[in-house]
Amino acid sequence: MQYRRRLRSRIILSFLIFGTVLSGLFAVSAFVLQDYITDQLISRTLKEELDDYVVQLRKNPSVAEPFYSRIDGYVTRPGKADIVPAPFRDLASGVHEISTNGKSYRAAIRKEDDFWVFLTYDVTADRNITRQLSWALLGVVLVFSALSYGLGRWSSGRVMSPVRELARRVSAMGTEAEPQALSAHFADDEVGQLAEALDDYASRLRELVERDKAFNADVSHELRTPLAVITGATELLLSMPNLPPKAHERLLRIARAARQSADITTALLHLVRAERGTTEDSRARNVGDIVEEVAELHRPLIRAKALAMLGNKLPAEQAENWGLIYQVVEDDALMDEAGKLAAYLATQPTLALANIKKLLNANFDNTLHEQLERERLTMQMLGRTDDYREGVASFLEKRAPEFKGQ
Repeated sequence: MQYRRRLRSRIILSFLIFGTVLSGLFAVSAFVLQDYITDQLISRTLKEELDDYVVQLRKNPSVAEPFYSRIDGYVTRPGKADIVPAPFRDLASGVHEISTNGKSYRAAIRKEDDFWVFLTYDVTADRNITRQLSWALLGVVLVFSALSYGLGRWSSGRVMSPVRELARRVSAMGTEAEPQALSAHFADDEVGQLAEALDDYASRLRELVERDKAFNADVSHELRTPLAVITGATELLLSMPNLPPKAHERLLRIARAARQSADITTALLHLVRAERGTTEDSRARNVGDIVEEVAELHRPLIRAKALAMLGNKLPAEQAENWGLIYQVVEDDALMDEAGKLAAYLATQPTLALANIKKLLNANFDNTLHEQLERERLTMQMLGRTDDYREGVASFLEKRAPEFKGQ
């Protein structure tokens, strides 16, 4: 179950609700009880006074009507109740509550065959006292609610203090190289048990991370050499003439998988070294410098997109400055220069030139270590060719080489 409020807010709210409900129940109980007792007392008093007066009246018809400061009595013959105030004349025998002229009365009436007796009791003062009591009880409820709120804030602050301290220390753990134990700062209670559980979890997590770092560093380092060997061997096999199509496809698949594995192991190794602070990757870099480097790397692509999408004319001199072409010559000298360049390349070791082109094209997809490894393997392969032996022999014999592309 998820709660929308904080634990401290829930404690304060619980105290507030508990105090308000408790004081409210007390106020309602006191009000109802007071009103019930007052009504019962007045009704019983009027009934007893009426019964006693009737008994005395039957014994002595000349007895006077009862009169008190708040009680009035009337004795009349049936049907002749002119002396009785109008609101009470037509009431039946019993005890009634009447409001008239801004006052409240309780009336006890006995209508016999030979006489009628009326006793009225002015309860206006009692009703005023009841209203005052109601406001007083409401004030008591508000005061107790405020006290409950204050007690809730104070107690929640005391209860939540170790929890807040634990949260603060847990938040600070991410900025420390070696987090300190949490359980040492807390008592042996629920919060202390939670701190011990967090310490145990953090310890197991650190061990797992260290094992993962060691594994990534060792495995990625050990796999780089065999992957480079696999990559070089597949390239050598792919360069073989008359290779069957199925074998060529399988070799391409092997080369692609080896390249992907090499990329993953290299990335893992860089991550481990950066975490340990042993490479330049672990030092802080200026974001602006990184953006400039990335932009410079992608500048040829940006220029190519602009040319393809805008269709602007590109002068030959600008293309040469951008590195799009090797050399710019006059129009009438183009064929002569091209022929000279082709004739020169034909006299060079064409097998070596072909592998140079392959290495340069593969440079964009390889890391430095992978590129150096491929160059090493290529040099080993070219060192066993006839053109290599001819080049060495011509150098020692001080003559022009005669390469055959073998």
